[in-house]
Amino acid sequence: MMFAHARNTETSLLSFAERPLKRWLAARVPRFVSTRMLTMATLPLAVAAFASSVAHWWNVTAALVAAQYLTDLVDGEVGRIRNSGHVRWGYHMDHLLDAVFVTAIFGGYLVALPGARPAAAALLVVCMLFLVNAHLESAATGTTRLKRGRVGPTEIRVLLVVADLAMAGFGTGWFEAALPWIAATGAGLLAITVFHAQRAAATLDRSS
Repeated sequence: MMFAHARNTETSLLSFAERPLKRWLAARVPRFVSTRMLTMATLPLAVAAFASSVAHWWNVTAALVAAQYLTDLVDGEVGRIRNSGHVRWGYHMDHLLDAVFVTAIFGGYLVALPGARPAAAALLVVCMLFLVNAHLESAATGTTRLKRGRVGPTEIRVLLVVADLAMAGFGTGWFEAALPWIAATGAGLLAITVFHAQRAAATLDRSS
């Protein structure tokens, strides 16, 4: 069962490995674990990730980001394998909880890194606007595009895990210094993304 806003035609740098991993993991999810349970797992993982970041338990935060990635990776595939019929529910809750998890991660940085709070707040806003734009574009064009320039949620999670592990090993000073540059780069990419999204919508308007 498909609906208009479920299409995502782009690939990312790690798609070649992600697809077989998704199928392999989904086939091994126990029957008592439903697709809804996998989707809703993001909520406690978000709370735990925020708490671990505030406590500067960066290794734990990295593990929680990885765990959220795995549950998010397989929930839809499990639903398809079992024909659970939760397509619209899954689309809604999966993306809503992704936003909750992003808020938890960058909110944790905001609290834990006082030397970079303005940049962390700016980066949180940029991330939220990326998500808002993606779903507005989906409504306007009928295509959900969460990957841009071969970079998508998977690659972002990998970078978060690397950053958290690096903070665990080398402290937070380097990350606090880098955050303003990361936020500025994110804002620039957001502007480019919005430009292309509105142009795609305008093209459809002209052709209709």
